[in-house]
Amino acid sequence: MKKLTRNKRLRVLRLARSRLRRLKKDIRRRRGRRRRSYLERTSWTHSSIVQECLLRLKGKESFLNYLKKYTFDESGALKIPTNFSFITHPEEVLQSLYELVLLCSTDTIRGIQFDHSKCTKIDLGASAVLDVITIELRNGWKRRKVKYGLGGFYPKDETVKEIFIASGLPNSLNIGAKLKNEAKEKYVLFDLMSGGHEKVSATKSSNYELAAQELTDYYDACLCESGFSLTTNGARNLSIMIGEILTNAEEHSGHGKWFIIGYLRRESGRNEVNLAIFNFGSTIHETFLRDDVDSELKSDLQQLSNDHIKNGFFGPDWDEETLWTLYSLQEGVTRFRGTEKGVDRGNGTAKMIQFFQKLGGTSEEGYAPEMSLLSGSAHIRFDTKYQMKLEDYNGEKRGIIAFNNDNSLQSKPDKKCVKKLNGHFPGTVISMKFFIERKFLETYIGKRNECV
Repeated sequence: MKKLTRNKRLRVLRLARSRLRRLKKDIRRRRGRRRRSYLERTSWTHSSIVQECLLRLKGKESFLNYLKKYTFDESGALKIPTNFSFITHPEEVLQSLYELVLLCSTDTIRGIQFDHSKCTKIDLGASAVLDVITIELRNGWKRRKVKYGLGGFYPKDETVKEIFIASGLPNSLNIGAKLKNEAKEKYVLFDLMSGGHEKVSATKSSNYELAAQELTDYYDACLCESGFSLTTNGARNLSIMIGEILTNAEEHSGHGKWFIIGYLRRESGRNEVNLAIFNFGSTIHETFLRDDVDSELKSDLQQLSNDHIKNGFFGPDWDEETLWTLYSLQEGVTRFRGTEKGVDRGNGTAKMIQFFQKLGGTSEEGYAPEMSLLSGSAHIRFDTKYQMKLEDYNGEKRGIIAFNNDNSLQSKPDKKCVKKLNGHFPGTVISMKFFIERKFLETYIGKRNECV
């Protein structure tokens, strides 16, 4: 053993003390991090979307109530409910998303096990939102160079398993190539596409314009599967509708990011198409509360709320947020009304509803187009029972869909179609399922093999 000089002994002692101080500091930091609530850990993944979800859910009664009941599972297991659909079971989907967001916000979980084994119904909107949050989580782990694991169990239901493999997490995460290729033989996919705020350029198209055109081309390709195509005018109108929806998503969301995804599932004589458009951030109701909203529109909204309060309509399943969200779907409604920016706005969502309700039906009973819009706690489900119709409203003809027998916004809507949820989604999701059936289209538009 070599004897150290006095100076070397001092250097070793200083180094040891320095390491001890760093160790104590690290222990204090880790202890402090464990004591913090889940909602305070918003930046560990460096993900704007996860942060957006946590910040906007913080203080929401539905989320806090869920947090109190939730027994945290350190294993990182996430059980997907039997009905994972924004269209039919939105509250069950929200419960799963809450759990995923909580898993995203912890310091101990470095992987997630997705258990889809009991899932017997899945829609693309719910599946895609789950995928995006998972991708953001994975990217956060990669940026931090943290080892992680993602796995799970496939649905036992063969049809749901096929849909999940072709368009769900295996496709989004690019895993299970062999199973994916087998499943995709029955599918025409529109892979997850995203965009957001960008600088306006006079020399190139914006992201939302490119996405709107791509989705229009995709729908045209889906029609071609059954021997039809869009007319030039039909393609232009559909592209404008989609473009406006994406523009709204940019303006409503906190960070301006939107997502689109779709798939066609081939069936004999009747192809099923699923589309989802969504964003995270401000809800439709929160957008109407902004200072830049047209004063006349604000006055109309407040008067409508006063009428519903006077009639005693508001209650556990119907409130101002849900009423204003329903109002936003009517033709000509935009927060930029009365300004140059509001010209030709406020028609996209309303017209797209009409478009797919008219062309997405079938000649068989039991198969009908479905569509839902979820924004905050407001859930609106569209089917063929209630249609958008031209009505007199404030002295002008406008397309109105009020989901009641009078088709009047002054009356309370059918609670089976429009209701306030116990949960809350931090943004807006449009989920659609419709059909492309040759027999139905030939009856509807004749045998021109063109869709107007």
